[in-house]
Amino acid sequence: MRKDKRPTIAIMAGNAESEYFNQLIAGFRNCAKEEDVNLVFLMGPHIPRYCKDILAGSFSWDYEYQFHTVYEYVRYIQPDALIVAYGSLSHFTKYVPDVDEFVARFKGIPTLVLGDSVEDPDVPHLIGGNYSGMKECVRHLVEDHGYRKIAFVGGPKRNYDSNRRMSAYKDVLIEHGIEVDEGMIVHGNYNEFVDAEVEYLLDTYPDLEAIVFANDTMAKAGYRVCAKRDLRVGHDIAITGFDDGDIAKALEPALSSVAHSGYLFSYRAIQAALALCDGTQPRSEEMKAYFNKRESCGCTFALNEKCQIVSMEALREHVAERVEVIVDELFSTIPYEKDKSEYRAWLSEFLDETIQMVFDQKVEESDKEIFYRNLKKMCQHPFVSKRFLLEYVQKVMLELIEYTKDTTQQSQLNAILRFTRRYVHNQEVSALQEANTDISRKMWFVPSFTADLINAKLDMREQMAYILGRLKAMGIKSSYLFFCMEEVNHKLGEEFRAPDSIYLTAYYNEQEMICYTPKELVKVDYNGDGVSKFLPQDKARFYSTFVISSGEEQYGLLMVEADQKDYSFVLTSCMQLGTLRRIINMNIRERQMQRELEEKNRILSMISMNDELTKLLNRRGFMEKALRLMGANKGKKVCMVFADVDHLKEINDSFGHAAGDFAIISAANYLRENLPKDAVIARLGGDEYVALFIAEECCKEQAVFNIKSYAKNFNVNSDKPFYVEMSVGAYEFVCDGTVELAELFKKSDEVLYEQKQSRRTSVKKI
Repeated sequence: MRKDKRPTIAIMAGNAESEYFNQLIAGFRNCAKEEDVNLVFLMGPHIPRYCKDILAGSFSWDYEYQFHTVYEYVRYIQPDALIVAYGSLSHFTKYVPDVDEFVARFKGIPTLVLGDSVEDPDVPHLIGGNYSGMKECVRHLVEDHGYRKIAFVGGPKRNYDSNRRMSAYKDVLIEHGIEVDEGMIVHGNYNEFVDAEVEYLLDTYPDLEAIVFANDTMAKAGYRVCAKRDLRVGHDIAITGFDDGDIAKALEPALSSVAHSGYLFSYRAIQAALALCDGTQPRSEEMKAYFNKRESCGCTFALNEKCQIVSMEALREHVAERVEVIVDELFSTIPYEKDKSEYRAWLSEFLDETIQMVFDQKVEESDKEIFYRNLKKMCQHPFVSKRFLLEYVQKVMLELIEYTKDTTQQSQLNAILRFTRRYVHNQEVSALQEANTDISRKMWFVPSFTADLINAKLDMREQMAYILGRLKAMGIKSSYLFFCMEEVNHKLGEEFRAPDSIYLTAYYNEQEMICYTPKELVKVDYNGDGVSKFLPQDKARFYSTFVISSGEEQYGLLMVEADQKDYSFVLTSCMQLGTLRRIINMNIRERQMQRELEEKNRILSMISMNDELTKLLNRRGFMEKALRLMGANKGKKVCMVFADVDHLKEINDSFGHAAGDFAIISAANYLRENLPKDAVIARLGGDEYVALFIAEECCKEQAVFNIKSYAKNFNVNSDKPFYVEMSVGAYEFVCDGTVELAELFKKSDEVLYEQKQSRRTSVKKI
């Protein structure tokens, strides 16, 4: 890595819908910000399962595989290091191969694997404490509660994390002499839609005592199914999870879960990737995990401890201890000591001001600003749940109420508690309303891409400007559109190879917006700095990359600088852009086909209306164009010329058919060269010709004279052993709508009779 260049780390990730994945991204982004590193996420999102019923019968579901080809485009990023979050990729077993095969594709890029290990010793890995954490959990169920009928709900069968957790589950059962019943082991996909699997376990094993879930999200289904069956979690059946995120604490009763912080995991991954950037090989390691016991496994806890405080000094010490416990719990997954210290100071000040107001009477009750200040700071921290903050603060306030016997003080404490509840609630409502408003706005943005651009008659540059403008209006900080020169066709089951080159079509950032014309597109290939050369270098930035596709066709990439909450909108925008590009391509192909068809029709029309030998009109062509000329010139004098080649049979018999063709072509030229340019001239067949023109500049006598004179000069200068001469007659009439061409043809013999009488007896030159 160049020392004068900010490192760029590419991250291949899968399911952006899960809570754990959100923790991963938060850790990646915050560590990268702290370390001044650029991140480029290669997102392989899938259509959420909760949309399956809506999309039933939709072809969109059939082409989900296209999203996961985004990983092949990492070569255009040219990252200094690559993090493969294979644990999230293994959800998509149909599209992502074995980890060793997958990582081998990107040989040459310093790579770290998350959630699995590879055989290549040059590729370090970082895995969670799946085995140790789950072992502690199952041991607790067996040893502390005496459960023996324990089922396991795992993740995908090929998922490393899930298999390690399952191994721990089995090993603990074997250690305690409990037979492993494979029927008690089922698999989900790490999402909450495993109701059918839980129903199966409860139906098949009615005496089931506990269900161990491989993550917290699937445990939600366990709660839901048990509620339908009137089974009380923590009493009638025990349930445990894995990850210990907000879901675990929010469930009722609280979920006993293995603490495995995605935030800490990704934070450590960035540190390891930076070592790779510097040319240092980080060691592979397994992170620790801990089992947190709560009510869902059958454990019981006192809601509030009796406060045995006899002095204000002791009270303050007790509150200070509570602050430490609360902050440690709230920041258990956040590794930043600075944030933790600031939050500790805000909470301490809030509770100290409460004590001063109620017990010391140093603060006026009416002065609520002192509470606003710190509550506002605490509620605005991005990674601390407002709900859990309130839960912990309430416990302290209830302890203070329990401590004092003074009704006035109790009333004051209750007032502060009500104020705190109301403030936190309003903050949550305000955030929810803001989020709903934002979602509503974007729901109109996304579908409008295709509709507006189809309806608007814009060239390519204008289209790109419109698209970028819509993305900017959605709140996307910056956007880069890369298109393939030609669409890439990729069918399900076929190996995908990214095109040799992609082209920057348009982009915007804080400094500028550029939209290129088709001739100005900037080529990007595997060499050099990749796409990073187009990115601002003023600070660390975090980009996410999505494939633009429709059906079996891929068109390029959309790279955006966006918040996590906007990923779903960006994904659906990509789908709209893919649809738009498909429609544009279809229109282009349709126009091309139309042009080709028109050209073919023109050729066919020419063939059907023209004489092949002379290139003059044939009878059909003459009839059509002559009628058109007569219809457009009513009231005008028109001249019709009839002609035939003299002694054509003699020429054919004496000199061959090539000589006959020469005579036919030469006669056609006589007419072509000596009649007005707009004259309608045709070969009726054999040696017969006809012409029609407006007799304004050229009368019939002049026309006949010009043709005869031209023929005479031609024959004088010709080296052929025969004459090419024509009998020519002309007839003039006024276009009044009563004259019919069929009648005029009948006059041809009459008009030519006199001319034929004076022709030479032989065409041979002596």
